[in-house]
Amino acid sequence: MNIEYSKIEEAYEFVSAGELFSHNALVDIRTGEVLFQSDSEELDEFPENIDRDRYIAIPTRAELHLGKPVVISFVETYMPNDIVEVHRIFVHKGAYSNFKNLLDLNNMLDQWYEYERTETERALREWCQGMGISLLG
Repeated sequence: MNIEYSKIEEAYEFVSAGELFSHNALVDIRTGEVLFQSDSEELDEFPENIDRDRYIAIPTRAELHLGKPVVISFVETYMPNDIVEVHRIFVHKGAYSNFKNLLDLNNMLDQWYEYERTETERALREWCQGMGISLLG
């Protein structure tokens, strides 16, 4: 079954929204349908007996290692003089907000968003390939 990349990306963004594990999505590898479930939204529940050979859970940002590792990679590449500051930022609460403030001060916010988007797409495509999901687009 071929599945549109945009469906995988939409499901990933959904599971990445809100608190960890409050949103879930499954992709049906036979039909390409994506099922959504949320603790906070009025969505249909997943079927009771999920066939694990048919449905695959969409991974979270943490499962794809798209949090701090991507930040560090970006900083090492584009802002190496700020690496110590970024490490310091990420030991405190509000790290992403403070990191984005630093990016804004350095006029690097747009470059960060593009880098993050590219890394997310790369990771999602690699995940799909590893799961045997063929993508369209």
